[in-house]
Amino acid sequence: MAEKATGTVSAFWSFGVDDEPLWDELGEERVVVQRCKECAAFVHPPTVACGNCLSTDLALAPVTGAGEVLAWTRMHLEYLEEWPPPYVVAAVRLDEGPILMCTVTEGATEVGARGRVVPHVAASSLAVYRFVDAGH
Repeated sequence: MAEKATGTVSAFWSFGVDDEPLWDELGEERVVVQRCKECAAFVHPPTVACGNCLSTDLALAPVTGAGEVLAWTRMHLEYLEEWPPPYVVAAVRLDEGPILMCTVTEGATEVGARGRVVPHVAASSLAVYRFVDAGH
């Protein structure tokens, strides 16, 4: 595996203390979401306290990755060299409930499309969520 990207990724995004463990797991090709140990609510994006019960007892939990596209957009600005425009990103609701922002493979650009969120490690070692249409 390539060396992990750390620190600032672009002018728009940097790793924080709360989310670094999640990106570490994604870099190891595991899809996880923060979950509250008190009320079992999923918490995403990662934070220091549960938005449901305010507990600070949170841990990363594996998820199936299965879900559906809620909305998508075609990006025409280049934020990272790995994704020259145009490229598609989507809000995907996992079957477990959380909503993740993902890059999208061709064919998954229909609201309601079913598929799976999988890890994708780019050439720079930056790990992101990618949504793959169930038909691919």
